[in-house]
Amino acid sequence: MSQNARTTDPVSSHLAGDDIESSGIAGNQRRLVLALVKNYPNKTSHELALHSHLDRYQIARRLPEIHLIEKGPARTCAVSKRTCVTWRMKTELSHVSNWIDKVLEKMER
Repeated sequence: MSQNARTTDPVSSHLAGDDIESSGIAGNQRRLVLALVKNYPNKTSHELALHSHLDRYQIARRLPEIHLIEKGPARTCAVSKRTCVTWRMKTELSHVSNWIDKVLEKMER
């Protein structure tokens, strides 16, 4: 069963989730979203999408899967004009910022 689908979702959602994981697409998206959050902290998924080829929904799906980031305070999004949660690197991980940069750089090769 895919981690990208709820237990109540139809079989087709689980198949799609398994496919996106096994193909490496989800992992590539998580790396990109991690880099986005690191480079543009305290932004909403809509605002992060302005700096990426991924859409707001793809970014929003990956954000909770990345254990190096956390939700920040909610505020009015500059794009949607709605109150939305922001995302940032986990505070306790700020000292490993350079290490994260090196890992992301290696993954891009």
